[in-house]
Amino acid sequence: MAPTAIVLVRDADGFGPTIAEALLPSPNSNLTRESSSFELSLEKYDVKDSKASGDLIQFLDPSGSPQLICNIYLILS
Repeated sequence: MAPTAIVLVRDADGFGPTIAEALLPSPNSNLTRESSSFELSLEKYDVKDSKASGDLIQFLDPSGSPQLICNIYLILS
């Protein structure tokens, strides 16, 4: 687990994704930025016809250890 985690919501006005896209390592940093998307069913939590989706942004040090994780979530129905 990274020492710092940020959780943002994918809101209708787009503030969460805009903030996440603005997160960049400083030019003299040795961190690299990686991102991926995910979708999860919520049926095992007895929530029918809905799913959670999101984006995961990680900043990794040269050894591949995460130093910052940013999650952006949206619950879809």
